[in-house]
Amino acid sequence: MEVQGIGNSQGPEPVRPGHSRRISSQVENVKQSEDKVEISDLARLKAILTTVPEIRVDRVSELRAQIEAGTYETPEKLNAIVDDILRDID
Repeated sequence: MEVQGIGNSQGPEPVRPGHSRRISSQVENVKQSEDKVEISDLARLKAILTTVPEIRVDRVSELRAQIEAGTYETPEKLNAIVDDILRDID
């Protein structure tokens, strides 16, 4: 018993000249097309938001209270800030 294969296929056929030109033009069409990806403004903003650190509400409340009481800006803090700025300049 001889098995013929699916649909009595006789194997590959030789490539005819007209057939190869048609394939070449199809390949050229594929080469000329480009895939493009566009990212929406909303997606960009969401990506940025994932990098923003969490807000420490307790710390913000504490600093707000110090500013309102006039105790936030002390000479020690101002001197430390000036020192940091001068260190960054060097």
